[in-house]
Amino acid sequence: MKELEWKILSPNRDQIRELRQKVSLPEFILSVLNNRNVSSYIEAMEYLNPNFLDLHNPFLFRDMHKAILKIEETIKNKKGILIFGDRDVDGVTATAIMYKLLEKLGAQVIYRIPEGFESYGLTKESVEWAAINDIQLLITVDCGITALNEVEIANKLGLTVIITDHHEARDTLPDAYAVINPKVDDDTYPFRSLSGAGVALKTAWAMVEKKEIPEYFDQELIFLDLETTGLNPHNDEIIEIGALKVRNGVIIQTFQKLIKIQKQLSQEIINITGITQDMLDRDGISIVDALKELMEFTGERKMIGHNLIDFDLKFLQQQLKKAGLSQINNPMEDTLKMSKVMLKKAKDHQLLTIANYLGHYPDPAQMHRSIADCMVCSEVYRRLLIGRNTRFVEMINEYLPLAAIGTVADIMPLNGENRNIVKNGLKLFAHAPTGLISLLRETQLPLENITSKQVGWNIAPLLNSPGRMGTGSLSAELLISTKVNEGETLARDIVKKDVQRKNLLKTSEDFVRQTIRSENLNNDRILILASDKIPKGITGLLANKITHEYQKPTVIISLENGECTGSMRVSGEFEVVKMLENMSDYFAQYGGHKYAGGFTIHREKLDEFKKKAKEYIEEHQNDVMKEEILIDGVLTDFSEINLNNIRYLENILEPIGNANEIPNYLFENVRISDVFYMGKDNDHAIVTLKKNDTSIKMIAWNSSKKIAEMLRDFSAYDIVGYPEVNTYNGMSEARLVMKDIKGR
Repeated sequence: MKELEWKILSPNRDQIRELRQKVSLPEFILSVLNNRNVSSYIEAMEYLNPNFLDLHNPFLFRDMHKAILKIEETIKNKKGILIFGDRDVDGVTATAIMYKLLEKLGAQVIYRIPEGFESYGLTKESVEWAAINDIQLLITVDCGITALNEVEIANKLGLTVIITDHHEARDTLPDAYAVINPKVDDDTYPFRSLSGAGVALKTAWAMVEKKEIPEYFDQELIFLDLETTGLNPHNDEIIEIGALKVRNGVIIQTFQKLIKIQKQLSQEIINITGITQDMLDRDGISIVDALKELMEFTGERKMIGHNLIDFDLKFLQQQLKKAGLSQINNPMEDTLKMSKVMLKKAKDHQLLTIANYLGHYPDPAQMHRSIADCMVCSEVYRRLLIGRNTRFVEMINEYLPLAAIGTVADIMPLNGENRNIVKNGLKLFAHAPTGLISLLRETQLPLENITSKQVGWNIAPLLNSPGRMGTGSLSAELLISTKVNEGETLARDIVKKDVQRKNLLKTSEDFVRQTIRSENLNNDRILILASDKIPKGITGLLANKITHEYQKPTVIISLENGECTGSMRVSGEFEVVKMLENMSDYFAQYGGHKYAGGFTIHREKLDEFKKKAKEYIEEHQNDVMKEEILIDGVLTDFSEINLNNIRYLENILEPIGNANEIPNYLFENVRISDVFYMGKDNDHAIVTLKKNDTSIKMIAWNSSKKIAEMLRDFSAYDIVGYPEVNTYNGMSEARLVMKDIKGR
């Protein structure tokens, strides 16, 4: 049995006290947020109120620009486009996003997902099929980053390949026309943990932005800001000029000059800007030289600023006139005037206020320097253009729920950009695609206030089932469907597939457990099982189940129809992809994430792979056995674990999931007064805990044996668990869910 290391987190009390002055939240909530690296006001605002406009600019991907131009060119030329996706939930949601977008843009588009006994990922057969069917552009979603040979074949057959993926890249990338993957080492995209559906969303965003905001796309714009000694352009002086050259929201060049002035700088201006007289004397240049350099930097490009027309421009024109230089005649836009028209509900129209109103939270301490203000103005301008474009917002809102499902289903960390995607996507389920609404109604799930837990426990397994049963396109068809009757029929079919999947999984679980017993594998450090009785579609589910049950790395290999298709799952600090890379010579294909991987293996190399895998695990045993339980705090009794506190906590933390879990708490020297075993094989236990005149019920999933051992050997216990609301027959109660227990 793996020993779990308990690590009690220590929130920064100084940061919490400072944050509490700015954010109206109780200290126990702020402590949890601090443990999740939310320590500043800006981080708190982005965590609590993520705005979909705050998602990273898709043009930060190194190949995004060339990718969308190639897609547009193919659409204009009326050539065939194939979207090739994976059969899991992330893959089908990514496929649906890309297909729905391209169909709206008038593309000759079809999609393909591996069916039946087809291998995972892009294959030689699927590439040849595309060439035969007059496809010119092949776009992968949620796959393709390791398909070196398949892309080479596609190139030889005259296909253009664009890869959109999020799996770990190898040292050598496929020779595709464009690769959009945040995990590529030299890619400039700032968030590496997007799901495949998240990458598809970003690609769709870039396409929609180009189509709906043509006046912005590929235009080199100048964002300008001045810092001055006062408000009067005739009497006051410019002390700093800053400008950015921006294309598609990405900064491509900066300009910043401090200016020598004739009068002494006042303390008021020093306090506002942080610019001192010494800085001007040391680093400043003449206003004439600065203006000449600015005009060369700007050229005839459009100039944009906040209060540009009534303030900055008047200062510039006055100084240009004094210097005998030509006046500025560039086209201009003013974000102050735009915001006054578009954002009438904002409390004022200062740059920082408007940025916050639009979900952008720059550091106030950095403001009132020209480059910092230009950066904020650039982001505000982009958000104003997007926000006023109803068509753009409607299309992105349609794809956000799909990206949210893919992100949760693929167990991506729910922090950063993923948190934004999921939180905003969950809000939009009532406006989700027709087929998804049909599935929610078929399963009696709510359209409003749906949670990440419901997505992970209910929706994702349903959408996953067709792929597990060899008909992955059924889920994609549902998500793409726009007809109510069709959606209802597909939803019923998917529910039937889910029942079949559960039955098949149960039978396979029993077979695997029996094999472990009969072959005496329980003492092995890694469980490796290969059989023609294990269906290929459920190897991942089986491996996940067995690795948690036996607390060991697990490899399940299906030999169905003579193919060797495997899945590997682990916990702790062990990295699956590194192991697969180390043994890549054995595989025809492989790929995955840190804790999960898949492969196809040559049959004749199976025995050698088993041997080498066991050796690898022995060498990395410390990583295998190392697993921590992070504990947010130690509570003296159970009084704080009540319905109000739990619901408040869940509401703040939602979406809850990987890297943003409900907090674990440690309770020391606890007594157990009652035990009730439940489940078909009495695998689970409900226990009553008591401490300091307080008591609470706790559910211990799959831990009956451990509870029985503890009761036999000890009379007091230290327990780690997280709180939840348990609702049964319309009645709700607060309870704990056990993570671990130790005797005292």
